[in-house]
Amino acid sequence: MKAMEESPVQVERGCFERECYECKRTMIGRRENYQYTEVGLKSVTLTNVLVFHCKCGAIAAELPAVGQLHFVIAFDLLRKATILSGEEARYLRKWVGYSASELAEATGYSKSIISRWENDRSKITKESDRLLRLVVFAKMLENAVGQSISVNGKGLPNKLAEVGRLVKSLNIAELLRKVQDRNEGSMPIRIDPALHECLVVQ
Repeated sequence: MKAMEESPVQVERGCFERECYECKRTMIGRRENYQYTEVGLKSVTLTNVLVFHCKCGAIAAELPAVGQLHFVIAFDLLRKATILSGEEARYLRKWVGYSASELAEATGYSKSIISRWENDRSKITKESDRLLRLVVFAKMLENAVGQSISVNGKGLPNKLAEVGRLVKSLNIAELLRKVQDRNEGSMPIRIDPALHECLVVQ
C-alpha cells in the first residue's frame, strides 16, 4: 500500500482514476475504510478515504494532511484509558522524535527495557506507562514551542497560547490519574478525516 500525493481525476460520481505507481496503468479509486498500517500501528482505520486499486494488485490511499493525522493518532493514544501496547509506545516515541536511547535517558530506563516494551517482550507497568506519557507530552510541548519562533522571540506569544490550549484540552494530570492498570493490547483507532478540521483538504 502506498499513500498518494498527486490529484486524482473524477470520472463519474464517487469514482476516480489515476496512474498506477507500479505498472503505470489506470487505478480506480472509491471512498472506503483504509487500514493505515504505514504508521506502524495495526489498529488505525481511516474511514471514508479515497483508496485506489489497480489490476496489478497495487493499492494507494489519498491521505489528507499526514502531519496533522499523526497528531490526531498520538492525541488518541495519549488519552487511552489502559496501558499502552508496545507498538503504541514505539509510535509515540518516534512521533515526538526520540530515539530509543534518548527515551531511555529521559525516563531513566535502559535502552533494552524500552526495546522489550516496544517489541512486546515485556509488559509496560502502570507507573512506566504514566512516565512514558508524561515524557512524550513534555517533548511534544518542547517541539510545539520550538517551531517557528525566531531568535528575537517573535511568534512566541501565539505559540504559547496554542500550547496552552493543547495542555488544557489534554488535561494530562487527570489523564495520568485515570490510566487503568490493564494491558489490553493496541487500542482500535477510527478516524474520519472529514470530521477533523485540521485534516480537511481545502
